[in-house]
Order: sequence, then C-alpha cells, then structure tokens
Amino acid sequence: DTNHPTGTVTVEVSDQGQPDFTIHENVAWDYIPQEAGILGLTAQADLVCFGSLGQRCETSRRTIQRFLAATPPNCLRFFDVNLRQHFFTRDVIARSLELSDVLKLNDEELPVVAELLSIPGEQDEVLTELLRRFSLRLVVLTRGADGSVIRSADQESVCGGKKIEVADTVGAGDAFTATVAVGLLRGVDLETIHLHAQRVAGFVCTQPGGTPDMPAELRDFSKSSES
Repeated sequence: DTNHPTGTVTVEVSDQGQPDFTIHENVAWDYIPQEAGILGLTAQADLVCFGSLGQRCETSRRTIQRFLAATPPNCLRFFDVNLRQHFFTRDVIARSLELSDVLKLNDEELPVVAELLSIPGEQDEVLTELLRRFSLRLVVLTRGADGSVIRSADQESVCGGKKIEVADTVGAGDAFTATVAVGLLRGVDLETIHLHAQRVAGFVCTQPGGTPDMPAELRDFSKSSES
C-alpha cells in the first residue's frame, strides 16, 4: 500500500504491567483490497485467525468477511475479539461470530459482547449461549490472574491462575490464542492445549515486550502433558 502508512500503536504500561493502547487510524491494514491474489489464498487455508479491530474500516471489513466466507469447510476460523477504543459494533461482532468456529475473548470483553448481543446471565450462561447461538466449536475465555476457561458443547477445561512476576502483559492474549490455534491444528487434546497455552502466555507476561524469544520447552506440547 503506497497510499497509507504502516499501522502503529502507542502503548503505555502502568506500574502494574497493564497496557493502555492508542491504535492509530487510516493506516494500511484499514484498506486491505479485495484482490484475486488475497482471496485466492482461501483454498490453501487450514486456519484463519481474525479480530474485530481489523474490521474497523469498511474496506478491510468487506475483504475479511468475504475471505472467511470463501474458506473450505475444514478450515478453522478463529475469532479473537479485540475491543479497543471505539472500534467495534454489534453488527461486526455478530457477523464475525457467524463466520467463526472458535471464539476467544477476555473477562473484560465478555460482558460487553453479552450486552451487545442481548445475552443475559452470568459467565457460564453467556458462554453456553454463545456456543449454542453461533454453533461454535469452542469458546476460549481468559481471566487474567484468575486463569482461563475453554468450553465446547460437551467439554470444559478450567485452569486457575498462577502467581508470576509480571513485566508487562502485552502480547499475552495473542500468545494464548496462537497456542490454542496450533494445538487444535495438531489434534492435541483440549486439556493439554489449555495447560500449554497458560504456560506460554504466562511466560510472555514475565518478559518485556510482546514477542520475546520462546524457550524450546514451550514449543513442545508434550512438555505440558507431562507436567
């Protein structure tokens, strides 16, 4: 894209390691075109991971949704909700869920999504209704220091939080998402996926910056199944 700058984000981290994001607008990823070269990749896709933020601009939103609709039946479509600033609407959330197999969100995003979609009840009831209403394979809920929950229609995995020395939490959610996605593609059982995702995200929290070098043992799911 020669007409728009590369996307940038200003991140300010609190004394508690919590990030505050300012995501700058009118950048290249707001204007992803519906080109044959991009849309032609759908047939090769085993996994598509996408979010709500990337759909804040109509140009990219149309391209992303068209791409998702064209993926083959065996492609895993992973919706990582990222409610940032004012860059989301009910329609974007609902349509994204209709195009998804897996939903990932955190405990701050869950009540916002529930309100947008008029889903009443407590956490368990909301997760159950999201699974049912959108025929999802999994819902993944991260809860910060309180751990995480992964639920399907017939199985639930719950991991409590572990005490760690937090440098900052930038990238932890993405690390969790990536680990779950890779585990699903490899056919790893849900409990092992969950334990490993927690370990990977926990490690990222102990390191400054969002993309630290990953130790070899965190690249191997079998290490989590043995722990």
